[in-house]
Amino acid sequence: TTLITNTVLERTGAKVGPRHFMLAAHCVVNYEANELQWWFQPGNDVWVSPDKNTQNATFRPLPIVQTYVPQSWFDTCTVPCGVNVLNPSHPPDLAVVVVSVDTPDIAQADVDLTPVLPGDPLVIMGYGCEQGVGQPFGSDYARLKLEEVTAQPASALLHPGTYVSSGDEGNVAASYVITPGARNDSSAASLCPGDSGGPLYRNDAGQKTLVGVNAYYTFQDGDGVSVTNWHTRLDAASRYGIGAWLENLGVNVV
Repeated sequence: TTLITNTVLERTGAKVGPRHFMLAAHCVVNYEANELQWWFQPGNDVWVSPDKNTQNATFRPLPIVQTYVPQSWFDTCTVPCGVNVLNPSHPPDLAVVVVSVDTPDIAQADVDLTPVLPGDPLVIMGYGCEQGVGQPFGSDYARLKLEEVTAQPASALLHPGTYVSSGDEGNVAASYVITPGARNDSSAASLCPGDSGGPLYRNDAGQKTLVGVNAYYTFQDGDGVSVTNWHTRLDAASRYGIGAWLENLGVNVV
């Protein structure tokens, strides 16, 4: 798991190939122009740190060769484009940044295509805030969160205050792995700003194979603490069939 930053915002990502870093598409796209944000375009640097605490993080610049986002992300946008996560045709919220130099000190993860089923043990990771969406955020408030959780069924999305209507939950679960937020389970972890793009790992005795990318959430009230967390589904159960796309980019796929 890596902390990825620029002059604007800190994000979370994971190294998934020799020079490949994975994060969320919504972290790298300019919605108003429907194009990559300039700081993720080739020739610029992405700043990366594997440190566990943002207050002590030491960043290094890595020159970007290319940032890849599924073409469907741009094709489905009508400027200014929002993210319609309830639309069955909504594209995968996923990006891969390829850099020009090796980082042998940063561990690589493999993307596991084995379908994630409800009840499967998982690990959430991210460098986002701890206090909820809309609460103070930044290096003074953030640390690496790491929490063991279990995958939830689609029905978990149908809770009081949710914006997912009955009948839509299956579409969401075909696109995202669902995990419990702290509002649902006090022993779980809620995603926050800064966690976006971070990895969801399979809890597999330390192998840490990657099965999802932190993307969205649902809430019950206005306190910004999620009831469910959504992670872009990377496995073979994804409606996107994303495995072949990742493998073609040189991502570690198993």
